[in-house]
Amino acid sequence: DKPIEKLECIGHVQKRMGTPLRKLKIRLGKEKLSDGKTIGGKKRLSEPAITRITTYYGLAILRDNQDVKSMKQAIWAIWLHLISTDKKPEHNFCTKGEDSWCKYQIAQSGKKKPTSTANIF
Repeated sequence: DKPIEKLECIGHVQKRMGTPLRKLKIRLGKEKLSDGKTIGGKKRLSEPAITRITTYYGLAILRDNQDVKSMKQAIWAIWLHLISTDKKPEHNFCTKGEDSWCKYQIAQSGKKKPTSTANIF
């Protein structure tokens, strides 16, 4: 791992994540995926989902900006969290404990009742 040498505006970094996702959504448009549904829409790669992903991405970088390993883990946590389901939970990289942003991890800490999850893809 290299030391972090250049800090950039988080907004620009988030934009670099959001733009390809929006282009992918436009490119695939109404094309049916393997499950017979399109890429956009409810529980899919909708505009609110893209906004959520880019926000989480920016926060992961901002919160772990002094440690590359932690930053990578936080970024992977976003992806794994988003593809997680009740049958196959993928929350190993999500921050643990009652102060976590992950509802699954909060439930695991015993502070709240677990909620049902469905991935966005």
